[in-house]
Amino acid sequence: NYWDGSGHRHRVLIKKGYTIEQFLNYALEELIKVYPDVRSVSVDMLMFVKADLIVPHHLTFYQLEQMKARGEKGPLFNFVHHKEEENKPPGLLKDDLQYGKVTLRSWYDRNKHMFPANQWKII
Repeated sequence: NYWDGSGHRHRVLIKKGYTIEQFLNYALEELIKVYPDVRSVSVDMLMFVKADLIVPHHLTFYQLEQMKARGEKGPLFNFVHHKEEENKPPGLLKDDLQYGKVTLRSWYDRNKHMFPANQWKII
C-alpha cells in the first residue's frame, strides 16, 4: 500500500534477500508512474511499515524472516516455498493479505499523533 492517509494498493514482487531500501527504491519507481507528486522524493524520504512496525532501511526481508519479526498480531511475514509443479516462484508470500505500507516520512511526522501512525513502533 502507498499510504497517504488512505491506502492505495499496489503489488510488487521482491526477493527475500532485498533490503528494505532496495524494496523502497523499486516501489518508488512504480509509485512515480501513478503519483506525480512523489517525483521529487528520494528513498530516504520513504518509510516501510509492516503491521504496526516501522522497518529500518538496512534490514533485509530474509533477516526479518530469520529473526521471526513479529507485530502485535503475529509474524510480519509468512514465506512459503511452493512445489515446482505448481509453477510458482519459490519464496512467495503465502497469501495476499500481508500488505505493508509505504509512506512519506513527512506524512508520518505530521500525523504521528493520530491513528494509525500513533500505533507504529520502530523495530
